[in-house]
Amino acid sequence: MSVAAPVLRVFREYVDKASVQAEVTDAFFNGIEMLAGIDCRRRCEDGGLSTLHLDFPAESVPLLESFVSGRIKRRLLEWSAAMGRQDLGYQGDFLVEDLLVVRVHYPHSHIGTTGPARRPRLRHRLRYGTAAALERARDAFDSKGSLKLAKRVWEYSRQRRKRAALPLPYRCHAPHLDSWLSQPMSSLSVWLAIAGVDRDNSLCLYPDTFGKTLPFNGSQFLGTGFCLPKPLRPDIEDGDLFVFSTDILHGSQVNVSDKTRIALTTRIDPGTPTFSKDSLWFVQRWYSAKGIERRRWRHTIVRAAEHSVERAQDAIGLERSHTVTIARPFQPNETYEIGPSTLIPDGAKLAVQFDNQRILVVRSGGGLYATSAMCPHEGYRIDEGYHEGCTLVCPGHGLEFDARTGCSALARYRLSTFKAFETTGTIFVVHSDASR
Repeated sequence: MSVAAPVLRVFREYVDKASVQAEVTDAFFNGIEMLAGIDCRRRCEDGGLSTLHLDFPAESVPLLESFVSGRIKRRLLEWSAAMGRQDLGYQGDFLVEDLLVVRVHYPHSHIGTTGPARRPRLRHRLRYGTAAALERARDAFDSKGSLKLAKRVWEYSRQRRKRAALPLPYRCHAPHLDSWLSQPMSSLSVWLAIAGVDRDNSLCLYPDTFGKTLPFNGSQFLGTGFCLPKPLRPDIEDGDLFVFSTDILHGSQVNVSDKTRIALTTRIDPGTPTFSKDSLWFVQRWYSAKGIERRRWRHTIVRAAEHSVERAQDAIGLERSHTVTIARPFQPNETYEIGPSTLIPDGAKLAVQFDNQRILVVRSGGGLYATSAMCPHEGYRIDEGYHEGCTLVCPGHGLEFDARTGCSALARYRLSTFKAFETTGTIFVVHSDASR
């Protein structure tokens, strides 16, 4: 399979920008009023949608997303066809997926500050919650292989539930290829920034992995045992359009800003979608761009089983993580010999797996620093992320930690730190009561 160059492009100006942004914003305000009342709408209008977390209950965010999607989906699909034609320059026919993803991400610093949960009204849960559930079921099970698919969907759901402790508006997607989650390897994600978007809360992308064979786990996200390269954090602002290849490894960033981040996603494909055989789903629905332009809303159904290929297996594309195992528990007031100093050259890191804990030792500027190796956000291995100097980047959602202090940009997420030193060419780590 030949692999085209990845697409990564930010548009400051694009077709119908002002009208699309206005229509999306208006749909949000109408949904806010319907779900939380006119007073809430007025407060959100005064502060802007980036302050949504201050007034709109987190429990109703999924219903708001469903409401907005129902109101503007067809308009966004029409706009996607126009954008593909005028901004991306597609001359012939192409495809627009029957999809609109509405994402509302609240700032993590806001968790636990809203008081008791406010359960949405029953009629709203029945109307908008049921509509969203039926849409997901339709996408998942309209397939010749639905019985086989059910087992894979169950495993996907089971794995996702393990990481569902946070309320939905605070959850993030771990690094993945969209082709693992049903999208064609040949298509483009159309990511529209609506409100509160900046480099601190948008996306982490890994363009260097494009076209490579990557390991994934039962939840269809990146597997363990490998180290990610430096993430690209695109310079996206409110109103911008970001277009990127769906087969670029990417994930959500933890929202460390003080703003609600709102973005929409559609997808287009230049021709017949090409699926990977390891895709979770078996079917996708697409519209012809020419049909949309003529107001002919008929699906072009493309089944993955009929348009799928095997991925090349000649390159992984990621470095393996380095770990030493010490078959003892890591206990307070004890000193542990890790190994010779040559294990950790300057600028390198090493994971140490004890019976009861995983720690990370980093050498930077001639100094040694030791921290816990599991991210306190969702438990990803910090040693499998990028690091530069004393800055450690979580491979899960891009949260950065200082190896010297264990601190991140969010007070609720901090790594424990330990004393690391070397003598006579040997590295030691001390788990003392003073460790944080």
